[in-house]
Amino acid sequence: MSLWLTYPLLLPSLIVGVTIVLWATSLLPEFITALLFFTAAMTARIAPPEVIFGGFASSAFWLVFSGFVLGVAIRKTGLADRAARALSAKLTDSWVLMVASVVLLSYALAFAGAFIWAAYCTVTSKFAKGQNGITLFVLLTALSLWVKYFLSDQPEMVFTLPVVVKLVMCGIALGFGYAAWNIGILHGNVTVLAAVSYFTPVLSAALAAAVLSSPLSFSFWQGALMVCGGSLLCWLATRRG
Repeated sequence: MSLWLTYPLLLPSLIVGVTIVLWATSLLPEFITALLFFTAAMTARIAPPEVIFGGFASSAFWLVFSGFVLGVAIRKTGLADRAARALSAKLTDSWVLMVASVVLLSYALAFAGAFIWAAYCTVTSKFAKGQNGITLFVLLTALSLWVKYFLSDQPEMVFTLPVVVKLVMCGIALGFGYAAWNIGILHGNVTVLAAVSYFTPVLSAALAAAVLSSPLSFSFWQGALMVCGGSLLCWLATRRG
């Protein structure tokens, strides 16, 4: 009896193990290692094709893929090496310090994302010169979503009158929302706009509860009052300043 038949998990484990080793050691470029894995998996028939390539139909794959593209860009430009040298010069003395610094760096990057969004809202009115670029942004976003839809295994769209009406209403709401936000940034008071924006999750939850006929719990109203109170305090503080 063949060794592969006696131990059916031996061959898949071997293929996966070799792939992990190649990725970890960078003996081959990442894309070549990935191609070799898929070739070996299909040749050895360790799983059906729909299982081997099923990950490409997942939204999580495209999220990881976009991060991989950004990672390659950071590495090819040399930014990763410069950042690693700057961090290793100060963090290699202690393993605990290195781990703690990486965790803090992760939270700092999340905070940086929020700061970048705030900076965008602040400097747009200065550098946009009255031009609203949200139309191009929405068009490019829609184009990328259509490309993702055609490249992935998605169910067929069924257009009925209720679906079309809801689609048009959602498109109008989304378009007017982005347009109103950018017009407010370009021509309005950014301080008032920032304070009012805190009401967005509260109003969204209340509207969803009304449309879906879902009751709102007492904890929701507590959170809503805290959010509203905090936004009003921030607005009053900026007015007094």
